[in-house]
Amino acid sequence: MTKLPKKPKLCFIVGPIGADDSDDRIHADWLLEGIIAPVFEEHFEEFRVERADKISDPGRIDAQVITALLNADLVIADLTTLNPNAFYEIGIRHTIQKPIIHMRLENQPIPFDVASFRTISFSRKRPRDLEVARELLRSAVSAAIADGHVVDNPVTFSRGKVEFEKTATPPEKIIQDQLSAIVRRLGAIEAGAPQIPWLRSDDLSYGESPTRQESSCAQ
Repeated sequence: MTKLPKKPKLCFIVGPIGADDSDDRIHADWLLEGIIAPVFEEHFEEFRVERADKISDPGRIDAQVITALLNADLVIADLTTLNPNAFYEIGIRHTIQKPIIHMRLENQPIPFDVASFRTISFSRKRPRDLEVARELLRSAVSAAIADGHVVDNPVTFSRGKVEFEKTATPPEKIIQDQLSAIVRRLGAIEAGAPQIPWLRSDDLSYGESPTRQESSCAQ
């Protein structure tokens, strides 16, 4: 009996798409055709890569996108231009705690809520930039689909924090608060937001400025 061909895994792409010949569409095509597709064609042949506008099945596009987000083995999300639809779709994927890779065009801002999570920053100024981006993506995909990979995103982080708070001792909660303050500050720095000169003293016990600390010691 002839074996049926194995159904390929799905890598679904979300991000700004826009109308034909728009800046968003040109950017989306650069990302798909210049970076993502070559990586999967060369290294991950068991996957098929699909973007929302490339879905050929008849039906409601919004329902098809949500189905793909729920069922895809991997999602690659483009944060470039902070497209609202893309972030809605990213939120769905985060909630179900399945593998997702964040990407963005270099020098683009990242929202605070996702700034502390790893994002592949890429450029298309020079031919070599695409090669660098492909290698970074290849490495990220390998890690995301590896056995034992633990999904890490704002939702899983928050759920873990809630579970920890249920059983944490007072000293452990103090450490947690200090680490949260550090994460918030690093997130703001990575996102390119104006840096907070000093953390509040209730966030981090050593958060006062040197001037204030010195004046306190002198009294």
